[in-house]
Amino acid sequence: MHKLLNVRKEGQPWWRFGLVWMVFGGPAVVVVAGFITLYIAITNPDPVPNVTPRTAHQARWMWIAWPAFLVAGLLEVLVFAFVDPQDLHWFGQDLDLSRQAMYTLAFFAFWALAMVSSALTLLLVMSSEDVNR
Repeated sequence: MHKLLNVRKEGQPWWRFGLVWMVFGGPAVVVVAGFITLYIAITNPDPVPNVTPRTAHQARWMWIAWPAFLVAGLLEVLVFAFVDPQDLHWFGQDLDLSRQAMYTLAFFAFWALAMVSSALTLLLVMSSEDVNR
C-alpha cells in the first residue's frame, strides 16, 4: 500500500505514482468497455420479436395507464421532497401509518388522478363516431 501511495519527492514526475494510474484507469476502462458494448450492439442487432398486434382497447388502456404512471412517480418525488409523511393529518387526526404506507397510498392516489386526466384527454380527442359506438 505504501508503494501505491508513494510520498511525493521533489523532482519526481506525476506518472511515477501508482494512485494516479488507479484514478485515471477506472474511468478509462469504463469508456473502453462502453465503446466495445456499442460495437457489439451495432454489429449484432437483436431480432425483432414476433408479437401479436394490440387491439384498440388495449392500446387505449396503455395510453391512459403508462403516462399516468410516469406522472404519479414524478409527483411522488416532488411532493415528498418537501412534505414529511409523518406530518400529514386527516380531518385533524394523525394518520397512524408508516412512511412507506403513506408513500404507497399517495402513489396510488396520484396514479388514479393522473389516469382520470389521461382518460378525459383521450375522450376529448376521440371522434363522435368512436364515442357513440
